[in-house]
Amino acid sequence: WDGATGKGILWKIVPPKHGFSSPVIYAGKLFITGADDSAREIYCYDAANGSLLWQAGATDIVGSPAKLPDVSEDTGFAAATATCDGRYVYAIFATGDILCVDMDGNRQWARNIGLPDNPYGHSSSLIVHSGKVLVQFDHFGSAQFIALDARTGTTMWEKKRDVGASWASPILVRTAERVVALLNAEPLVQAFDADTGDLIWSCECMGGEVGPSPAYDSGLAFVTTDYATLAAIALEGDNAGKVAWQTDEELPDVASPVAHDGLLFVVTSIGIVSCYDAKDGTLQWREEMPEGCYASPLVAGGAVYLTDRKGSTHLYKVAREAKHLGANALGEAVVATPAFWEDKLYLRGVKHLYCVGSD
Repeated sequence: WDGATGKGILWKIVPPKHGFSSPVIYAGKLFITGADDSAREIYCYDAANGSLLWQAGATDIVGSPAKLPDVSEDTGFAAATATCDGRYVYAIFATGDILCVDMDGNRQWARNIGLPDNPYGHSSSLIVHSGKVLVQFDHFGSAQFIALDARTGTTMWEKKRDVGASWASPILVRTAERVVALLNAEPLVQAFDADTGDLIWSCECMGGEVGPSPAYDSGLAFVTTDYATLAAIALEGDNAGKVAWQTDEELPDVASPVAHDGLLFVVTSIGIVSCYDAKDGTLQWREEMPEGCYASPLVAGGAVYLTDRKGSTHLYKVAREAKHLGANALGEAVVATPAFWEDKLYLRGVKHLYCVGSD
């Protein structure tokens, strides 16, 4: 595809308000968030043609701060990606406000869980599991892992965490015994039972300002951040919570890693992409891209998609030898992670939302 000529661009729209949150698609509906000094909102689009179906505002929320927090230009008020369970859509903003609406945009509940105390603005995305909205709420004032009732927003449990501020999001891993929530922060990587909130293990291996979320493949959790480490941690078994391997070479500060088919891919904000053997950490290949990435890499159709900060998406083959398959220029800066739905790719630039595909 090519943004300048319109080749491969099925539609392109301008969201009402700016945001760095990534698109989420469910049953043909695409959700993003946007915000500015005046309002925080969820938008729903028809994924097929880009028409705006509805928008919902996070207004009149008890406890919402009268004075907006200070946020950086790279974060803003709508950096966290929304989540959807097919019944409701949930979003959190830098004010600590959480909004829940149904698939038609009707408000179900809204609440404020506190004003995040961090130097950039909140970016940890929500995740929904088994009737619970899970919140990684790590900031300097009080770090917590919180579960809210997805139907009502009431607190089901809160787990205090002895960590600093984190901008990473939790991920879920389904094992034979349970669903595990993995959280990355400084200095602890922690695994929780996603249903009960019980702590399964802690691994003290992380440092600095943590932005990348964990990845998982074949029994190992992969966690990283710049100026600290890239570590593979055993999820279960006799070595659960222990580091299997680690490296301090070419670490990302924003983009999360992705693991697939025994390989781990990591890309930095200066454009170094590395491929490791996921099991033992052996470097398979490393290449330099023209630009760095804030968007996290994705795997689809046997390729790794890496969208750099200038909006070019580079494709590499999922293989133990480097094979660059090509690049596609959007012509607009991109920091949000793209999303796939059916045979289409959705990219959120700093100004526009795009749908890429074949006519």
